[in-house]
Amino acid sequence: MNNIERDILVKFPTCKTQVASYRAERQMIKEPLFVKYVASVMIVYSVFGMLEMQSIYIASALFALMAFCSLFYISGHLAFVAGLLLFTPSARPVVYYSIIGTIF
Repeated sequence: MNNIERDILVKFPTCKTQVASYRAERQMIKEPLFVKYVASVMIVYSVFGMLEMQSIYIASALFALMAFCSLFYISGHLAFVAGLLLFTPSARPVVYYSIIGTIF
């Protein structure tokens, strides 16, 4: 079995443990519905959150910064999971504490 195909136990600070796989997570991020969800949340937040901005340039820069930080957040989680899969021995279950990726 390939390391990437192993299941991951995702532990959240206050929720139940979930089982996921790296391949399924990467596939979910590529789904159009996920992209539409992220885009709609960013548009709604930018429209209502940036109404008080003095300039369209400041609002555009803030929107670009928010988009960059969102991509950094998602890729940070995927990088930690990929690292865990590569460096955890195959005899042990892979446990990912999501708070680590959130702090990163």
